[in-house]
This record gives sequence, structure tokens and C-alpha cells, in this order.
Amino acid sequence: MKLWALSDPHLTLATPSKAMHVFGEVWRDHEARIAAAWSRSVGPQDVVLVPGDISWASRLEDALTDLEFLHRLPGTKVILEGNHERWWQSIVEVRDELPPSIKAVSADHVEVGDWLVFGTRLWEHEEVAVDDLIAWNRMSDKRPDTRTQADRERNEKIYARELGRLERCIKALPARPWLKRVCMTHYPPIGRDLVPTRASRLVESSGAAICAFGHLHSIKPEHHPPQGDLMGVAGDVRYVLASCDYRNMEPVLLDES
Repeated sequence: MKLWALSDPHLTLATPSKAMHVFGEVWRDHEARIAAAWSRSVGPQDVVLVPGDISWASRLEDALTDLEFLHRLPGTKVILEGNHERWWQSIVEVRDELPPSIKAVSADHVEVGDWLVFGTRLWEHEEVAVDDLIAWNRMSDKRPDTRTQADRERNEKIYARELGRLERCIKALPARPWLKRVCMTHYPPIGRDLVPTRASRLVESSGAAICAFGHLHSIKPEHHPPQGDLMGVAGDVRYVLASCDYRNMEPVLLDES
């Protein structure tokens, strides 16, 4: 049994007008490429983490088209809310509608295979040093030189709220010594410099050996595999960027039992 991750698929089967290749040729035919790479690598007993930005749909009933796409792929999937998940309004409603091979995490946990998977979305914050990794374009969030003081204050407020959710989630984790703890976040909890942040300190206190995340797009070529693998290991936690465009639409292997 293997544990994989592939984040930010930005599926458009329910919203064909949201063609992803406008953000670069790396996104051309991305859904077909995801399906092909996933099917080559992932077995029916495996688990795949999908930490956010799953579907461009605005309503849950529309997002089900994209969720069915994931359901048809091999393995059990564990999903997390991203910052573009307009269709994700209530975790209760989401769980009620999920296809059987998909589980959802929302500041709580699921037990799947040999792993206890937990986490929350987090948020953008300047203490997480990632700006210099990105070739800024339409796919990127607000450029650093356009962020206002109001943006910073808003980010701090949401980031602090998300840290509280993550802390409560970690405190509520059950004692399952036979399961390996794995954290999922949508936003990165740590930067390329691996300088500790409030988020990474929480992750490292949790007993997790791995933290998979996404959100980051348009990473400069010099930071792509095989040159390097963002972000690295800090505090005994391996931080893994799993964004589709960074991984060339291929799931990244996290663990094997």
C-alpha cells in the first residue's frame, strides 16, 4: 500500500469555460494527463491526498461531476478545501454527497490504510517565505509589490484563525500508535528557507512525519525536480509541494507500508 499526493487539479469538467491552458501550456489537456499518470502509478489499495483547489465549480451539485472524475481513478482519495473551493460551503453537506472512494478532511482527521490524515486549509502569510520561488503570472496570487496594509491585516486575521483550527485539530487526534500521522494543508506551512513559522511549529508538534500541501503555482524552473524537491525536511517533518503543474500532473509518492 502506497500513499501519494497530487494537489490543485483545478478540474473543469463541470465548467468547461474555465480552460486551464490560459495559465500556460503545462495545463494543456491536464485532466487527461492527470488520469493517465494517476492510473499508471496508483493501485486500487493505495491512498492519494488531494489538498485543495479541486474543482472550479461554484455549486456542490456541479462539483460532483469533477468529484466523480476523481472517484473513477484508482485508490482512496482524501480531499481538503482550497482557496478556490466556492462549492465547499459545509463539510457536512460535502461528506453527504461524496462518492464512496473519497473522504474529506476539514480541521479534523480520517483514518485510511496505515495513515491518520489530518489538517486544514491555512492561509497566505508573509512569515511563510515563498514569493521568490514564483514566476509571477495570471495563475499566481497577488504580487508582493501590490499587497497593501489592508491585505496584510486581512491575511493575519485569517491565518490566525486557521492556526487555531489546526491547533484544535491536533489536540483532538486520537491515540493510534499503529497509524502514521500525515498532515495536509492547502497553503504551505513553511517556506523554502525552512525557517520555523507558527504553522510549521504546530505541524512539527503533531507527530506527523509528512506534510503535503499545494497552492503554489508557476514555480521557477530551477526549483523543479530533479533539481530539487520543495520544500525539504525540518523538525523531522518532510514538507512536500504536490501542486499539479509542479509535479507535471503526476502523483508524488509520500510513503509506503
